[in-house]
Amino acid sequence: MSEPSTDELHIASFIVHCWPEHLTAIKAKVNQTEGLETGAESPEGKLVVIAEGPHQGRLLETMELLESQPGVLECILVYHELMSVAEANHEMIDLNKTQ
Repeated sequence: MSEPSTDELHIASFIVHCWPEHLTAIKAKVNQTEGLETGAESPEGKLVVIAEGPHQGRLLETMELLESQPGVLECILVYHELMSVAEANHEMIDLNKTQ
């Protein structure tokens, strides 16, 4: 099997549904894991998690990590994008441009 390419970047988002009393612990786990960050959340126990990694396998590992946390009911992939590292480093919107 060949090594994953290092010139690509995978970005994904997940909805994690958990018991509300576990939300704080799950957010802490996400925020201390490299390549992950939390997004929107609801007091009912729903949390958006954004992931970034060098290959698709890293995203599968992320899902497994999230699903293995105590109190997690489900983890659903809602977005996945593959881009080259050059694209990811390119400024998409010129914020210095005046109109």
